[in-house]
Amino acid sequence: MVPNRFGNLTVITGPMFSGKTQRLRWYLERRARAKQKVILFRKDTDTRMEITHGPAPCFSSPYFTEETVNESIINLSFGEAISAVGVDEAQFFKVAFLVHVETWRQMGIDVYCSGLARDAQRKDFGWMPQLLSQATHIECLTAVCINCGREATESYSILPMENQVKVGGADSYQALCMTCYSHFMRKNP
Repeated sequence: MVPNRFGNLTVITGPMFSGKTQRLRWYLERRARAKQKVILFRKDTDTRMEITHGPAPCFSSPYFTEETVNESIINLSFGEAISAVGVDEAQFFKVAFLVHVETWRQMGIDVYCSGLARDAQRKDFGWMPQLLSQATHIECLTAVCINCGREATESYSILPMENQVKVGGADSYQALCMTCYSHFMRKNP
């Protein structure tokens, strides 16, 4: 950790199946290979890690709870040399989590967040819009449209949505280009 330096905020976004988590892990693993200490926070209600993402031994906290994030902030405050913090599935966290991100950055720690900017109804998802507005670097990834093969920018729910937060994978969502998304939404609003 370099003192007297404000940490960067990199936000990785895109639709489902665009590789956001893999990109986040790439950033953190690159830092870990350079002998820098990193920490990863993940919402504990998202249990897909073992299915889509293998655990990484260099990360000190594979799942997020209010207790572990507060514990980590206390440890960071007492000089634990963490150089980067990763937050996966950032859209699931409460808006108050922005305070933690800002605290880390003020401590000179680089923060990497991945998440969906929009939900399956194309509405802002969680606190991602605020996070994107504060980012020093933004990566917008795309997937491949499962219907036509073009660049997919949208996440489409193949099951009825009861509320904005519905954790799922290929059994619940498809990546679609805007044309196919619009077509599917007209057929199944």
